[in-house]
Amino acid sequence: MLERSEVRERFVLYGYHGLSELELLSAVIGADRAIRVLDGLSDTRYLLVAGEDELVKRGFTREQARRFRATVALAQRLIQRANYSEREQIRSPSCAYELLKPLISAYPYQEQFFVVPMDSKNRVLCVERIALGILNAAYVGIREIYRIAIRHCAASVITAHNHPSGDPHPSPDDIALTKKITDAGELVGIPHLDHIVIGDGVCTSLREAGHI
Repeated sequence: MLERSEVRERFVLYGYHGLSELELLSAVIGADRAIRVLDGLSDTRYLLVAGEDELVKRGFTREQARRFRATVALAQRLIQRANYSEREQIRSPSCAYELLKPLISAYPYQEQFFVVPMDSKNRVLCVERIALGILNAAYVGIREIYRIAIRHCAASVITAHNHPSGDPHPSPDDIALTKKITDAGELVGIPHLDHIVIGDGVCTSLREAGHI
């Protein structure tokens, strides 16, 4: 059972970072409901992607589920904006990885494809997710990539996608798609600088691997 006095003491000493996931969730929906929600939940990242109905089944009230989904969406958007500021210049594949990592956590079990237009100093103009699910050339629109780049007057662009398996090694389809994007960039005059494959804590640059 959660003791409010103990939670309050830890909060005073350490702030929110000193509280467990159960204690944090208790502050949002109450201790009894938080215990019910987390009971038997092996991976709490599920709460990032669960819909309102799923949250209600686990123990949220309908109103709590709505507020929770809105809070998660707001937090992810603010994290995205913070990363634009903190990592406004992409100097290496690891910079791109750090920029995209918080966004990938929104859908940790699905492949996602991102477009990152940049200015002449490799500063990020925006990040847009253009595909969600199983990725191949049929699901990733080359024109959509460069429509976004042109709309933001980009000098160059990088693209990226994640492998939910955690293995960042590119597949033959990844390499073929990267070549198509690069060829299209040459035609429109917006260089495709790199494609990053993101795994679990690691990433692979297709430029560094010699595929661009």
